[in-house]
Amino acid sequence: MKPIEDEWSTDMLNCALGCFAVYLATGHTIYCKSIKASTLRLYLTAAAGLIQKIDPVPRNAMNDDTGKQFIGITRVLNEVQQIETVPDRKEGYTIAMQKHVSNRAQLSAPDALPRIMANWGAAALSGGFRRQEWCQKKGSGLLHNIQDCLYNRPRAFILGDVEFYRDGHILLPTDKALKSVEEVAYVKLRYMWQKNKKHKQYRYYYRNDKKHFLCPVRAWIKIVKQFVRLVGFNEELPLALYKNKKGETRLITADVVDNFIRATAVQVYELKPELAKQKFATHSFRVGACCILFAAGYPPDFIKQVLCWESNCWRTYVRDLVCTAVQQVVAMNDCKKMPIF
Repeated sequence: MKPIEDEWSTDMLNCALGCFAVYLATGHTIYCKSIKASTLRLYLTAAAGLIQKIDPVPRNAMNDDTGKQFIGITRVLNEVQQIETVPDRKEGYTIAMQKHVSNRAQLSAPDALPRIMANWGAAALSGGFRRQEWCQKKGSGLLHNIQDCLYNRPRAFILGDVEFYRDGHILLPTDKALKSVEEVAYVKLRYMWQKNKKHKQYRYYYRNDKKHFLCPVRAWIKIVKQFVRLVGFNEELPLALYKNKKGETRLITADVVDNFIRATAVQVYELKPELAKQKFATHSFRVGACCILFAAGYPPDFIKQVLCWESNCWRTYVRDLVCTAVQQVVAMNDCKKMPIF
């Protein structure tokens, strides 16, 4: 057997440890659970100690040739620490949950919450909405309790933010679009206010004829129809309205959404209510949209563009998903030659 120094440079050794760090950081531990940066460091230190016992060259396996910790390992540890600092990390709203809500909506009244949330769920999964972009903060939901922005209007979507088009980029009047659903090919949506300060941005959403319960175009048509039915062609109120059990028209608020999503998680995944309360909230729409695109294999720039992100903080939303585990198995089965170390 050749000595390690004949086979491995310090950089090669540290790259291997860096890959080991990534593997552990994504939940591949003995209990298949994520670990903290401090625990991850212990794993790496133990591996480095084992390497040093068989390495005839006196060197620290976690350091580069200058004596500093290898940059690849440092970046992995920093990323894990950043994830740890994300407050109250939520799970994503899923396609299975949206399907359940869509089925439930068929049995509810036109302006009741299940019907309304089926529409907003489809729209939010496509857009990855932040809470302030579509609904109001926790409260009574009275029509005058609106969170405004600097433009002297609601932060949340209003009627003027939605435009309907047919193929050929032909703008359809709203009243005609509501009557001719099949003519609408895509929606142009204005984000008047965004957390990243990129205000007045526009995004297009195309119709999904394969899975109607996920179609953003059908969802937006239904959202606008319901809004007009409740308050007419009002240009000042947010679009997210519903009728409560007393038959009163109210703004959709974060606490209403929190409770609805948590109840859905309990029904779909048979969770205990206290666990659902801990894991799901209004922000689950954005987490779910991010995880869906990531699991489908779309690159970072695409995810950032589609979900209106300026930074790379979207990475903190990504989970160790079952579908990515399946993809890993496919990759292992397709690999003809394993690396030789």
